[in-house]
Amino acid sequence: MDKIIHGILLRKKEDIDCSESESAEIKSFLKELHTPDDNDYWDQVMDIQLFFPIEYGEAMDEMEKDPPC
Repeated sequence: MDKIIHGILLRKKEDIDCSESESAEIKSFLKELHTPDDNDYWDQVMDIQLFFPIEYGEAMDEMEKDPPC
């Protein structure tokens, strides 16, 4: 489990918005390659999709334009 992302998600669940640098951290995290059986990663992705739909959408758009190798 990514501790930085975990902290951002915990604060968001308490209605504390993330900073611009934390938003960038979320998008970087989403673009990292992970194995399909990395359940902690996928749990965090699902939370990001729910609580940070803008960052999620931007990361997906960026990955579509420049897919990871």
